[in-house]
Amino acid sequence: MSAIKDIIDTVKDISKDAVARNNIRSELKDELKLNLDFLREVKTGNTLKKGRMEQIISNLEIAELDAFLKCSFPKIIICNKTVTESIIKDINAQKLLRSNNDNPVNFEELCRRIRRMIRFIKKDYGAQKEPKRTLFYIKNYIRVALKML
Repeated sequence: MSAIKDIIDTVKDISKDAVARNNIRSELKDELKLNLDFLREVKTGNTLKKGRMEQIISNLEIAELDAFLKCSFPKIIICNKTVTESIIKDINAQKLLRSNNDNPVNFEELCRRIRRMIRFIKKDYGAQKEPKRTLFYIKNYIRVALKML
């Protein structure tokens, strides 16, 4: 039996196993909620000291998002929803809505955007003109992701 066949069989088993699927979903929820807790202070109208903002950024986690996005199973088994107006009705995340008949943003793409923003702000915080704005987007996108889960 080839290694590729073994991997394919394993992925099929995981996709059928509700316990594994729920464990992955729970880990993602935990990480997203933890990040949301770190971002609690990021609000419009509030000012954050540079040191506090740096601390918030260093606390943001993406280990579970990395593992989820790098794993070779179909992501749709974790969450098959797409971003809709009803999901973001009370969240300022209109950039996630697509127009011109583009495919709507799905959960996997949303997670990729969150991970990319967190990685970018961690790696190049000093170059950000408005790091608070980026943190605000991260916070809102995480809120959307949690609603989708």
